[in-house]
Amino acid sequence: MDKRIKESSAFVLGLAVGVIVGYFLRSEKVDEVVQEIKGKLNKWRADLEGELDKGADWLKEMTASEEA
Repeated sequence: MDKRIKESSAFVLGLAVGVIVGYFLRSEKVDEVVQEIKGKLNKWRADLEGELDKGADWLKEMTASEEA
């Protein structure tokens, strides 16, 4: 009985999520949200690349100081 309730609940939850996603995709704000997400991801990528460059520079400094 408990398994049947879990399966039914999961089905209803999936159905609700599907309806919400469908409604969202038909709305006019999809382009706005997509552009906002792209902007945030691009900023995050740039920040991450900057931190990786700093780490690479630090590693070069450490290896250079050990060789000297």
